[in-house]
Amino acid sequence: MEKYKIEVSTDNTDNQTCKITITGDTGISNIEKIKNTLMEKIDGYENIRITVKDVLFIDLSFMQLILSLDKSQQFLNKTIKTDIELNREFEDLITSSGFNIKYGYEQKNIDS
Repeated sequence: MEKYKIEVSTDNTDNQTCKITITGDTGISNIEKIKNTLMEKIDGYENIRITVKDVLFIDLSFMQLILSLDKSQQFLNKTIKTDIELNREFEDLITSSGFNIKYGYEQKNIDS
């Protein structure tokens, strides 16, 4: 059973902009499905805002997917912006892997 959710909303004033929110389990067991869903959802939009929040599980394969989308913007002819809100445990995982330093990702810590 899939334990992630992808919600898509569009900007009513601009049909070229969509917001995608990803929540839940972003672990490797769901990566292929998440990738396929994302590619399907971004088709037809020039501007995409991806928000990742309320994460139950994350691993580096998800971060590689996000990085791949970021690096593919020009090829896809799209502008993709990503906000990632993680608890301290997941933030530490991503930070220790070097993503925030090497690729410029800044996670938003949601712990108090």
